[in-house]
Amino acid sequence: MATENKKKHILDDGYKEKLAQVLSAEEMEYYGRLLEDIEDAQEARDNIHPEFDDLDYYNDYIKNHKTANSYRQRGVNKDEAALSLGTAEKKVESIFNSILQFNYKPTVMVFEENDSEIADLGDDISDIVKRTNEIENDENIMKDALRELLSQRCVYMEEYFEDGMCKKRLLNGLQIYLGDITIPYYRFKEQPYIVKYDRMQYNVAEKIYGDNENWQYVNKGVIKSENSFDYRMHKTLEENEVEIITYTNRLKKHQQILINGVMMNKMDAKLPYKHEGYNITMSGAKQMSGNFAYARPPIAQARILQSLGTQIIKSLIRKMNQSIEPPLGVKKGKIFSRDMWNPGKNTQGVKEGDFTKLIDHNGVNPSEFQMYQFIEGKIEEFISAGNLQQGLKGQGKMTATETMLLQKEGMKMLGSLFTSWILLIREMTFLRIYNILENHNKPIKQKYDNLSNKIYNIHKKFTIFDAKLDNNQIGKKIIQFTDQEITQEDNQKLYDKELEQEKLGNKIRYKLINIKQVNQIRTNFFVAVEPKEREGSELKKVMFDNQLNQAAGIMKLTGRKLNSDQIIENYERNWRVKDIFMPQEKQQQGGGGEQSPEDVNKLNSMIKDLDGGGGDIQKAGMQASGKSQKPSINTLANA
Repeated sequence: MATENKKKHILDDGYKEKLAQVLSAEEMEYYGRLLEDIEDAQEARDNIHPEFDDLDYYNDYIKNHKTANSYRQRGVNKDEAALSLGTAEKKVESIFNSILQFNYKPTVMVFEENDSEIADLGDDISDIVKRTNEIENDENIMKDALRELLSQRCVYMEEYFEDGMCKKRLLNGLQIYLGDITIPYYRFKEQPYIVKYDRMQYNVAEKIYGDNENWQYVNKGVIKSENSFDYRMHKTLEENEVEIITYTNRLKKHQQILINGVMMNKMDAKLPYKHEGYNITMSGAKQMSGNFAYARPPIAQARILQSLGTQIIKSLIRKMNQSIEPPLGVKKGKIFSRDMWNPGKNTQGVKEGDFTKLIDHNGVNPSEFQMYQFIEGKIEEFISAGNLQQGLKGQGKMTATETMLLQKEGMKMLGSLFTSWILLIREMTFLRIYNILENHNKPIKQKYDNLSNKIYNIHKKFTIFDAKLDNNQIGKKIIQFTDQEITQEDNQKLYDKELEQEKLGNKIRYKLINIKQVNQIRTNFFVAVEPKEREGSELKKVMFDNQLNQAAGIMKLTGRKLNSDQIIENYERNWRVKDIFMPQEKQQQGGGGEQSPEDVNKLNSMIKDLDGGGGDIQKAGMQASGKSQKPSINTLANA
């Protein structure tokens, strides 16, 4: 809890007098309670905690950051080189790569109030979530979030809507203060309130908040005057900076924004979004206690050991240097230049007995080096980054079964980290669903129809590539939101259009979703995230090869032919190429004759890229496919 001194500072008589000039008595009481909540949250987090190795959150955060980036601290002695082993960073990087080997596509299920599943809607929402993630190009954001998860006590992600897009951002752990730090991170939704801290240049904040009627009271930096608010959470603002404190209370469904102490919202301001709770979520690497919000990341686990290892290696280097150039004592009154030890140097007046060796060792011995190796092994043990996570395999070629077993063992070792990462993705998916349904339920434009003499609303459309269609086929799905009732005639038109495209060799499904109706009915969402090996990975290729060999054996035993289309489709997905095989219709027309020079060149180019692991294979294949663009579903939906 905040100390009494701090509360008196917030609400002292001089400050109350300033508040009375712009606030009513009721507003002053509300403002005082608001500042007390903010100070309580700040004090609770910034106290020294044994879980932070007897540090406060800020200093623990900085130490973890330095360790994760192999910060090289200058030694006490001026001749001691700055050194960091980088062991923890290297081991955590191997865990990072192991976790990213998998694809974490969330699967959404939708249930009505009576717990009846709306299966098609769940599939479509899953595809829309996937597409919105692709549109915002969230891969780098998620990579940064994973690094934060592995190096800090917690990771925070925020969901928001900007420029007509659903977006997410990674928040710095120093930006968030929790209303109750005894609630573990996996129950973040139960926080009574949270405080988010930002700081920016005054002119930037003015562009965002300048239209607010209270902006006129905002003063830059930490300047105090008789007729202004002087509360600052931090007293280190630069002259042209402002601090922005966003206070969100789940229980009261209320949000307030303070800019350099000035309230931007009314006392009864509601949340800026419709769903209950927060637009921020939290996760952590390894739970330390059932009544503590913050976790213990791999970096913090290895931090002390790495510091010890660094000190040992510095001592070993020092001892090695002493053995190479031992410190010497000389007789009184004699001075010799250091460069006398240079090769070929001639020095007069030097006798064998003029020097005395001041050390009694000959350099690093095996037992000392074994101690260093012991520390390295303990770091690896703490971080759970063994040979598998570092990409080290056994001797010889590994079978698919051996590779799968190694992967499973690796996932067991990193179980808590996988769970925490999945938790973050799951909670981010919930926030993305709410964002989609709330902000894409408005039309993006309108269209006039000459036949009906009516104006129709045009809503957001999503085009999903490599979508899973019926009969386990992979193709394109186009989902169109609408606020019009979807008739049987509309469905028939869509089906007819799909048949037309199928005759052209295009696998396309058109879907209409009445977004107005979805928001009106009471629906419950369930999200499952299952790690799956990424398409095109080495394991997938080995598994495909093993699967194909087994299928060929079964074909010989039973006489049943294999589905060539399915085999080719799986091959192209795993090797990330398209149209490398000629369609059957063209083969029949050509009678199996020779390929044209253009086809040969194209095939040779693709094989060359495939062997070299080229990153543009899929792009080249798509461009060479010759598939025409499909008509917009807007036309179909409003026909």
